[in-house]
Amino acid sequence: MRYFLIDLSSLHNAAGATFDFERNHGGVNAWGNSFPAEEIPFGQTLTVADIPFRLPVKDGKFDHLEALGQTIELAQTSPAIGLALLCFGEMGDQEIELTVVFSDGHEKHLQVRANVWLADNSQAAEVTGFTCSHLHYPGDYELSYLRPTLWCHRVDWTPAAIVVRMHLGMNPLFHIFAATSLHEGSDQ
Repeated sequence: MRYFLIDLSSLHNAAGATFDFERNHGGVNAWGNSFPAEEIPFGQTLTVADIPFRLPVKDGKFDHLEALGQTIELAQTSPAIGLALLCFGEMGDQEIELTVVFSDGHEKHLQVRANVWLADNSQAAEVTGFTCSHLHYPGDYELSYLRPTLWCHRVDWTPAAIVVRMHLGMNPLFHIFAATSLHEGSDQ
């Protein structure tokens, strides 16, 4: 399998991770909770469920996107067979419709699900998620019972086709940190 790591940084509109010194800037939910930025490899590649995702550099307030109907333009030259999102759902599991537009003009409408972002300590670690050790709270206290998780969700299609753009549905509770398109063949 070959991978095309999609740059989403121009579409960032939400703050999901905070460093210890800025916990009061958390914005995943109404309580100001966030992922611990020290544990997320920003500016590097993170592999989840055997799929590489390129995380943005954490150099500003926003570090991911909430699905608000954005269009993602792609400059692909090889046919894709699927797409993987590194995502999470706020306030429970969330869904969006993702419309993939191919170079020949046809479209594929896909339902994509994002699991709830908080796992408790009794849940076993899953290979389809990247789970942090603790949740950032905006106050001066620490609880490790709830652990924020970024989930890998994959959608496949046939036949393979060149993707020129994707349209995200509207759901502000659906959060995307990274996206990777999947291609036949092998990276060498």
